[in-house]
Amino acid sequence: PGWMCDPTGELLAGEDPPPSSVAVGPEGGWTPEELSHGRQSGWKIVRIPGPILRIETASLAGVVLALHRPIG
Repeated sequence: PGWMCDPTGELLAGEDPPPSSVAVGPEGGWTPEELSHGRQSGWKIVRIPGPILRIETASLAGVVLALHRPIG
């Protein structure tokens, strides 16, 4: 799996490896059940720094953060 972006998630550390996938939730946010299921399935719950973004912007920000991770 990869990252689930949510305001309740943890901030990324510089040494976090790039994810295989980035998931952004609906504009109302992920439900607690969805976040729990994501964690159980191996997804890391992460927070995009700054204000809460619209889904169109959040998806781009998530990809940019994923692409700027150290590889290996």
